[in-house]
Amino acid sequence: MSSSRWNFRTVLTVALLAVATACSDGKDSILAPEPELALQVGAINSFSTDLMAGQSTLVGSVNATVVGDYLQITYSTAGGWELMETHLWVGTQWSQMPQTRTGNPRIGNFPYGSGILSGATTYTVSVDLTTFGLSSTMTQCQPLTLFVAAHSAVRKDAGSGTYQSETAWGKGQPLVQRGSWAEGFAVTISCYDDHPLEYRYETAFGFGSDVGVCFSDLDLGDEEIRNGARWGWSNGPLSVGSYIFQLYAGAGQCDLSKGVNVGTLSIDYDGQTAQVTYLMVTGFVLDETHLYMGEEPLPRDKMGDYTVAPGQYPAQHDLTMATTDSYTITGLSGSVYLVAHAVVGLPN
Repeated sequence: MSSSRWNFRTVLTVALLAVATACSDGKDSILAPEPELALQVGAINSFSTDLMAGQSTLVGSVNATVVGDYLQITYSTAGGWELMETHLWVGTQWSQMPQTRTGNPRIGNFPYGSGILSGATTYTVSVDLTTFGLSSTMTQCQPLTLFVAAHSAVRKDAGSGTYQSETAWGKGQPLVQRGSWAEGFAVTISCYDDHPLEYRYETAFGFGSDVGVCFSDLDLGDEEIRNGARWGWSNGPLSVGSYIFQLYAGAGQCDLSKGVNVGTLSIDYDGQTAQVTYLMVTGFVLDETHLYMGEEPLPRDKMGDYTVAPGQYPAQHDLTMATTDSYTITGLSGSVYLVAHAVVGLPN
């Protein structure tokens, strides 16, 4: 290895959390498992997972990033959801987490509490890695797995001065078999030589899991589109409301197993105007974005034929190393479709 100054990188995984029943008292207890590498990000210095409310509602994301001597955990909400309070625990064994006799987390005893946030949409907690024996001045280190339980209280305006309030957790695997639906994930931190990042560029498309249809599956009478000459998704029909889609790069033939989740796409549609925002996971950047929203599943080219070529989309931005981009689309009505394309830089 090089003798130059080293920084941390994150090799981040959603761990399989081993939950067992203790023989001594018959109560559910948490054991410290070996994480199963479900995702290896290599030299990319961050990891993102969904922020789930009420166990099934996607309200934003939780991002883990190593910056200097700190592991930064950032909560972000979208689609009209707001943060009211956060509680975070990070440790080397799940058994160290404050918990009841049955293994349910005691969030009030978590060491990192935000206090009242009064409707913030982002909040970051910095965890000092030197407390775990890691420092950015180290020339070498053994990989360290940290377990993360990221809780928050969220709300959304329900109109007439009322709010929908929910409990939310960073998505991972259940912490206990019974009781709380709390979830957690694991972050494995290792070292890498501090050379400037070089990027490779990939095509990316927004995908809504409930409404996304691969171009090749659209029944539009177009043989070229049906043969999958280009991959990507048309999302819709979308009625009035707020949505959060995932942004996938390199998912050829719409195969998510081939792709990388590089960010999120938030959409707020009031029946006439839509606000669309690209937000990248830390470590990925935007070089171009192309967007279509309209009454048909795909845009049409100058000849009036359906097209999936991003250069034919009506809204386009050229960018340089951007981490976010936004559009305001007007003149809409009724249910609409969305196709969101991007050229994304991924660190080699």
